[in-house]
Amino acid sequence: MNSMYDRVKAYIEKNCMLEGIGRVVVGLSGGADSVCLLLMLKKYITETRKGCRTQLMAVHVHHGIRGAEADSDAAFCKALCEEQGIEYKEYCYDVPRLAKERGCGEEEMGRLLRYGAFRENLDNLPMGIKGAAAVAHHQNDQAETVLMNLLRGSGIRGCSGIPCKRSLSDKGDIVVVRPLLGMRREEIEAWLIESGQEWCIDETNLTDDYLRS
Repeated sequence: MNSMYDRVKAYIEKNCMLEGIGRVVVGLSGGADSVCLLLMLKKYITETRKGCRTQLMAVHVHHGIRGAEADSDAAFCKALCEEQGIEYKEYCYDVPRLAKERGCGEEEMGRLLRYGAFRENLDNLPMGIKGAAAVAHHQNDQAETVLMNLLRGSGIRGCSGIPCKRSLSDKGDIVVVRPLLGMRREEIEAWLIESGQEWCIDETNLTDDYLRS
């Protein structure tokens, strides 16, 4: 049986997720899914992109919620990236205030801010270089999204669920990729435990994308 890394690698290559990509920005919350994604992509890029100079970095968005617990998550993410030699950038926002001002939910506001952070670090890359924002949705999220869409009456289109790759810009030079979409949450946690890698637990689950988009 192939290892989880081999399966993730095959999924990335089957869907051409990083073809022509010069910079990959990982959304790192500190949770099991995003920690696994970061480590998987580091291994993949190190092993397969030696001559391509593909850059890997992580962004963490502090939502101004959960007080000391959120501070601890941010510190964990920074320490992990330092340990792994991965570029790290942190953004701090008062999500409740911004959501109220915009008239939207806190989860939606958090998603908008995360994708704004992705764009900031992927816009204006050198000519001919494409960027990818990597997010950690997995098989459990996929099943939940299909169910939610069907309950909303989305019909056939709703059955498609979360795409493993989609464009984030009109020019097509930035894509969103989901390398863990074929993995189950249980497999992700088991892989981290086997690897001796800790992760953070966010009880509010705010770090999940709004409506799994």
